[in-house]
Amino acid sequence: MLREAIIVYENSDKEIADKLYDLVMLTDDKGPDEIIGTRDNSVHLAKIEKESWEEMNTLSKPITNKIIILNPDEDIDEIKFLKYGVSYGLNDNKLIIRADVDSLIESPNHMKAFLKKYNEEGEEVSASFSEPEKKKGVKKFFRRAGTTLLIGPGVIWTEKKVGEWEGKKQRATLNRYMLMYAVKHLYYNYLEEYLSME
Repeated sequence: MLREAIIVYENSDKEIADKLYDLVMLTDDKGPDEIIGTRDNSVHLAKIEKESWEEMNTLSKPITNKIIILNPDEDIDEIKFLKYGVSYGLNDNKLIIRADVDSLIESPNHMKAFLKKYNEEGEEVSASFSEPEKKKGVKKFFRRAGTTLLIGPGVIWTEKKVGEWEGKKQRATLNRYMLMYAVKHLYYNYLEEYLSME
């Protein structure tokens, strides 16, 4: 029997909703007893923008589907994961996914750890997110800012200072990275359990 779920997202987060949808649609189980992410071919997943979702909520017919909401304003009552400013958990029967950009910006150590983890999982950090600096400038950079992130051979990406993350474009990019990390972690660690809840 197919389980039904709806991803609710803002238009700006459509890429993240698409990523979660693609993960769920993967045929990646290694057998009936070794499930990767969600059980293959067991989920009917729909995507809907927040505005349309709010219109649906005005209908008298109750919605019984599992609901996955990306980056909402509402709080999480029961946290299932919290790291690097990324969290997901339950609010009644809804699964909430959030990214707290400010908490990551305010902690250079967490920012560095997050970018490293994000890169290790095969996601690419774009040039607009941080600036490349040649190896010969490392000592000078350490004196100035104290931290760097080694992305690949011969390339050292410098972390922006806190004040440089105030721009709308930079914050949006960081929010996207955090949500992308969140949906991948969710898929491999908790989504199957959530979809199986009565």
